[in-house]
Amino acid sequence: MPHAEYVVLDEWFKWITSNLDVGGDLIVYLRTQPEVVYERMKARARKEEACVPLDYLSKLHDLHEDWLYNKTKFSCPAQVLVLDANKPLIEMEDDFRSCEARILNSRRVKTRVA
Repeated sequence: MPHAEYVVLDEWFKWITSNLDVGGDLIVYLRTQPEVVYERMKARARKEEACVPLDYLSKLHDLHEDWLYNKTKFSCPAQVLVLDANKPLIEMEDDFRSCEARILNSRRVKTRVA
């Protein structure tokens, strides 16, 4: 990400978090290997995704892993429910259904579905 773009996004983030109540009680992390994401993007063939390199997806994945899965680099503002999104869509739908009540109602979710 170019530095200028980062600065703009960072300023927006700071403004939003200091002026609006955007607190959440649950983050649903659809944990997916970058290669799987890349292949799905290629299969969708959306022109806005055509120039996204695998290297970018890998770096983004590593940041999310550190933040939401390993919790080693950044503070996490809410409980995290981790779902394995490497699976085919039909299997993911089953996982979503089994977690639906927790996603919509719970404030103390600590479960990992993998």
